[in-house]
Amino acid sequence: MKEANSYSAIGTFGKVVAYRLLPGTDFMTGIRDLCDEHGIRHGALLSATGSLQKATFMVAAPSEKAKLGAAYSEPCVKAGPIEVLGVQGMILDDDGKVDFHFHGSFTDKDLNVFGGHIVEGGNPVLVTLEGVVAELSGPKLGRRYDEQVGGRVFHPVQG
Repeated sequence: MKEANSYSAIGTFGKVVAYRLLPGTDFMTGIRDLCDEHGIRHGALLSATGSLQKATFMVAAPSEKAKLGAAYSEPCVKAGPIEVLGVQGMILDDDGKVDFHFHGSFTDKDLNVFGGHIVEGGNPVLVTLEGVVAELSGPKLGRRYDEQVGGRVFHPVQG
């Protein structure tokens, strides 16, 4: 028997929603409201581009406390204006609550490029933020405790 080195679940796209978030809207709060409005509990953020007043994100950093030696850093905040080069990620149902795992890349006025794991509540839209969200039908996306990692991580299962 083959040793599992991945988890997967197959499905199809359901609703596909194009959106534009307005100035002042927090990026993740806006996507949460969009998912609530359209009943999306499992899906993917396919794209997001635009601008932010500031960017707040975390990156992988060494950690003696983490089982594999790395964990997310404290939030990093970059002052704006910030251009959003792209954000993608997963929309999942984590024990009955819609949650996200989004990563993005950004640039500032000095052409410095940076990115990481998006932090909710710290990414207000400057001019616009637009993109596409797609619902997944079939797979159930959530988190489970992973002994190898020592924490809860993304785990798709067949729905």
